[in-house]
Amino acid sequence: MASDLLSIGASGARAARAALEVTANNIANASSDGYVRRSVRIEEVSGGSIAGRGGDVSVSGSRIAQVRRNADAFRQAELRRTNADLQRANVELGGLQNIEAAVEQSGLFDSIVEFEAALQQLAGDPSDSARRAAVLGQAETLASKFNITANGFDAGRDGLQFDAVAEVNEANIIGQEIARINLRMNRAGPGSSDRASLLDQRDLMLEKLSGLTSVTTSFAADGTVAVSLGDPAR
Repeated sequence: MASDLLSIGASGARAARAALEVTANNIANASSDGYVRRSVRIEEVSGGSIAGRGGDVSVSGSRIAQVRRNADAFRQAELRRTNADLQRANVELGGLQNIEAAVEQSGLFDSIVEFEAALQQLAGDPSDSARRAAVLGQAETLASKFNITANGFDAGRDGLQFDAVAEVNEANIIGQEIARINLRMNRAGPGSSDRASLLDQRDLMLEKLSGLTSVTTSFAADGTVAVSLGDPAR
């Protein structure tokens, strides 16, 4: 009987210690990227019958049954969606800012105003050679400004293409990492700390990927994920 009491007490102490370790790990990783707070599920361990009671009571202490991640699937999905929307808006804003900068730096607007002014002066006296020469000079200046603006547009386009290639390469790297996590997920025990850590890594990679493009995810019961890129509604 004493032996049973000691083993039951020891199992409870081990379970409580493991729960405290999980709590300490939560505190230590409160600022870690991708970390999701954990909790544990403790369950009874059935064992032999208690002495003198026959087979009606059977206990043998407690144990950690599962390490749970306190993750909100809906919130994570919304985070990925809004990340993709933000990235798309940032790219569009960057393109518009490049266009605006190219137009402003070339002085195109001022040149258009000056050309219109020269035309109005010429309309007052079409036979004035000086006014004709002024119109031609302003026309040449305006054409030059258009060329400068076009070069600015080309530079902005090249910059966007460079960024796009870099982001495609980054997306490929993240996709490869997700594939490796899927493989490791198949080997991790259900409810284990290793599986919880892999799920953290999986969700972090999905969050990073959603910062590059829209993603559609399909989660399997074992925690693996299939990912497709792009918004199917577009």
